Amino acid sequence: MGGLLREIKVKTVKKLPGLGSIPYVGRLFQHHTTHTEKTDLTVFITPKVVSP
Repeated sequence: MGGLLREIKVKTVKKLPGLGSIPYVGRLFQHHTTHTEKTDLTVFITPKVVSP
């Protein structure tokens, strides 16, 4: 058995159109979100005996 693991951090910024772009004051109209995505790929190897 073997496998691969992958972890990705995703940062998202949502803001009000127009108001979120104003310097300094725009941060009041923004929402920041960070989440982690984990992926696991597992490989199973099954041996089989082949007769001649």
